[in-house]
Amino acid sequence: MSDIPSTCAPFKRADTNPCCCGSDLAGLYKALGHPARIDILRVLSTCDHACCGEIVSKLSLAQSTISQHLNVLKCAGLIGCEAKGRCCRYYIRSDALRSFAALSRTLMETLDTAVSGHEDHERQALTDDNREADCPRKEKP
Repeated sequence: MSDIPSTCAPFKRADTNPCCCGSDLAGLYKALGHPARIDILRVLSTCDHACCGEIVSKLSLAQSTISQHLNVLKCAGLIGCEAKGRCCRYYIRSDALRSFAALSRTLMETLDTAVSGHEDHERQALTDDNREADCPRKEKP
């Protein structure tokens, strides 16, 4: 971002691995399960990285709230943090989002296949029911 002085030393990537839970698809969806976290990701998607204060200035939430949501996203592995001294600049982990997207696509394809199979089964069941309705039943003596 242009507001970073050119004299700043490069930030080191403090966390390249998730610190908790987010390695499974349900954990990732849970991390995305709050509107504020979606808003934070939208803010981060418009820049290379941003500190908490910059995110607060773009959203109508308290700094402590933003910090809590940043921690959830960070723990899920969806965002990372560049640290230099007391300054933390958050960024979207594109590798994690690509992985999340691939896992989500696989899940949706699996569900689509299952739904298609159920529709075929339901269609067959209806056909079987129609055949039974068309066939006269023998009365018991």
